[in-house]
Amino acid sequence: MERTLRQADKPGPVSVALVGDARMAELNHRYLGRPGSTDVLAFSLGEGWRAGEPWGEVVISAETARCQAEKRGHDWKREIALLGVHGTLHLLGWDDDTEAGWRQMMEEGERILTGLEMEIDAARGQEHLGGKGKTGPGCGFWQKHPPGGLTVLLVLLLTCGLVLGGAGCRKGTQSQTQPPPGPAVPSAEPQKPCPLCGQLVPERTVHRRPIGVMIDNAPAAYPQDGLGEACLVYEVPAEGGITRFLAFFLHEDPPRIGPVRSVRPYFLDLVMPLDAVLGHAGGSEQALADIKNLRVPHLCEIFGGGEAFWRVPPSERKPPHATYTSGQRFRQVMEARGLEKKGPFPCPFAFADAKDTTPPGEKASMVTVTYAGARPAYRVTYAYQADMDRWWRSIDDKEHKDAQGRQLWARNVIVQFADMRRIPGDELLHMDVEMTGRGRALIISGDQCREVSWQKSGRKSLTVYRDEKDRPVQLRPGPTWVLVVPAGTKVEVRGAQ
Repeated sequence: MERTLRQADKPGPVSVALVGDARMAELNHRYLGRPGSTDVLAFSLGEGWRAGEPWGEVVISAETARCQAEKRGHDWKREIALLGVHGTLHLLGWDDDTEAGWRQMMEEGERILTGLEMEIDAARGQEHLGGKGKTGPGCGFWQKHPPGGLTVLLVLLLTCGLVLGGAGCRKGTQSQTQPPPGPAVPSAEPQKPCPLCGQLVPERTVHRRPIGVMIDNAPAAYPQDGLGEACLVYEVPAEGGITRFLAFFLHEDPPRIGPVRSVRPYFLDLVMPLDAVLGHAGGSEQALADIKNLRVPHLCEIFGGGEAFWRVPPSERKPPHATYTSGQRFRQVMEARGLEKKGPFPCPFAFADAKDTTPPGEKASMVTVTYAGARPAYRVTYAYQADMDRWWRSIDDKEHKDAQGRQLWARNVIVQFADMRRIPGDELLHMDVEMTGRGRALIISGDQCREVSWQKSGRKSLTVYRDEKDRPVQLRPGPTWVLVVPAGTKVEVRGAQ
């Protein structure tokens, strides 16, 4: 990137942000109005630039870079560098709106990167011939071109392996042109832990009111939108053994969430403790009565708040799997209806400060939950990837991907055993799930699986998970998925590989 700037006689510096697909999708939607993630975005400060400060910013999705590297057959570190050069060319005025422009930018990027690689290889060869027996920053290339802050940052990121790859490839990924002038990522913005997932996020987002959206999990609903951006997801059985999701959002505003489905009474026991606004499309008779009697704040596509939702045409999805919302639209309607308010709001979990504080337990690399009485062979599997500290989700031995083609994952997985039964005489086969009281649970975090207990004193109380010494269990910061399963459900834990 510095070579690109030198050739264009630009002073630099340019800042670089390496983000995940979820953050990239937010930026892509906010600044370009485009749904989904992309590989690289470039932002110019234009007239706002002052000497000594970055005059531009390049944002790269590390997840997408890994996927594209696999498709192109080269190392993912080279893909990161190529995207960095591509973004820098955007800052210099290059455009890829047309196929010819895109091809020209790709060729120029390859030319710059290949030339740099040849110089480094030649310098390493001279170093070897000289008998010094070392390479890297001490070689002739670096002596002729002392690395600036940007180069040092990239070298450290790439050699230390801080940009890690993983699943979640997307089809048809293309680079984007730059949005109107302005910084892309407000890196200087104050950060605070999200109360729902524990991750450091912009402080302005943590005092918003959480929203919880009912999301379909019937086969006709695949692939879903928005689950990858959720801070916290509950999966609970509904009719016919098919599960349904309740996804909570706070610091992310996905451009599309759904399909949105109806609510059941026991989901209210998860919404009320967080003081969240529920998003749903109708509900069972008992659920709708509870919403009224318990004064649960909500937006319903059918019974009040329909402007927060839309339906896609039957050619895309047939009802009842056709209702969607978005984070921005939902919050706009919340504001208009007086449902938005400032926090702080309750924290459902205790989060650890450091990665190495995962409580001891049984070593685990894969956890499989088989839902009794569900569709044939309905199994949910989570497989651990240590270098990314992620539990990747699959359903019935197939990767569970969202509508953008990204495999869903969790930092923590909780399997909560609860008493549940079909309501006698209910022709619609509605379930009664006991969310209050106490029971056992499994917490899967890091490479550990640990048995704990859960306690919930009332419908509006938080569920507390405690260890054998009656201490609250700490989770790692990151998205958490809670699978509420019938007592006696088979859970298979596979040890370290």
